Amino acid sequence: MKTFKWLVFALVLVGATVFAVGNRQTALISLDPMPYTLEMPVYLVVFVSGALGVLLASFVIGWSSARRIRRLRQLDRDNARLRAEIERQRAAAALPAQAAKSAPPTRMLALDE
Repeated sequence: MKTFKWLVFALVLVGATVFAVGNRQTALISLDPMPYTLEMPVYLVVFVSGALGVLLASFVIGWSSARRIRRLRQLDRDNARLRAEIERQRAAAALPAQAAKSAPPTRMLALDE
C-alpha cells in the first residue's frame, strides 16, 4: 500500500510538471472591486488555487471534527464516571453480604419459653 501511494504521488508530480511546462503563458488576475491586478503564469494560478482549496477543505474538516472529538471526550469522561459508580455500588452491595456470612450465628429465643 505504501508503494502504491508513492507511485500515485510520483504520477501526480510528473503530471503537474508537464502541466507547468506546457502552460507558461501569463494570465491577468483582476480582483474586481479593488484596483489590484496580478500577472502570473497559468500553472501558478492553478497550483495556488488548488493549494488554497486544500487549506480551506482542511480547515472545514478540522472544524467539523473538533465538535465530534469534544463530544467523544465528554462521553469518555461520562463513561469512566459511570463505571466508577457501578464499581462503588457493587462494592457496597458486596459488603453487607460478606458481613452476613462472616457474622456468628445468633441464637433465637422462642417466645413461649
